[in-house]
Amino acid sequence: MFIANLKILDIKIPIGINAYHDDGYINSVVEHFNKLSKKYSNLQPYDKEIEFNGMSVEGRGKIRKHFHIFYRDQVSEPLNLRTRAHEETHALDFFGWLNRLENKLLTEQGININFDGLREDLQDSYIDQQVRAEIGAIYTLKSRNIDLKELKGKVPEYFDYALDFYEKHKVNN
Repeated sequence: MFIANLKILDIKIPIGINAYHDDGYINSVVEHFNKLSKKYSNLQPYDKEIEFNGMSVEGRGKIRKHFHIFYRDQVSEPLNLRTRAHEETHALDFFGWLNRLENKLLTEQGININFDGLREDLQDSYIDQQVRAEIGAIYTLKSRNIDLKELKGKVPEYFDYALDFYEKHKVNN
């Protein structure tokens, strides 16, 4: 049994025979993805010049699944933490361990979120995944006492939805 160490979220999870790769900071998310697409047949390369701040992907090997996260250095520590925590939360989701983040949210921040309930609230599964990942980012930023106003205008629109969802689930709200 293998263990994934999600450093920014400070969570370790068992992942069976699968593999977790934190590829770290890279120059171009699209270039790195295209490099991985040569390694895994289930990934098709991007033919557009789209730049993301981070990405997580599942590569299917012959024996096991490989989950990769990677991200660009944004020069701002709060933005880097947000991106890394966002991608690590995707890994938690992929491996089926969002309950570990639920427990940390409740015990450390008094936030009672049921991620399965969040899945039911939203219609679009892509947005649903992004909102769950942003809640992991919000958890990380708040645990480090980073003022979320520093990120205003620098984060995707689903960050605000996730923050609203987070605030509505405070215990004794």
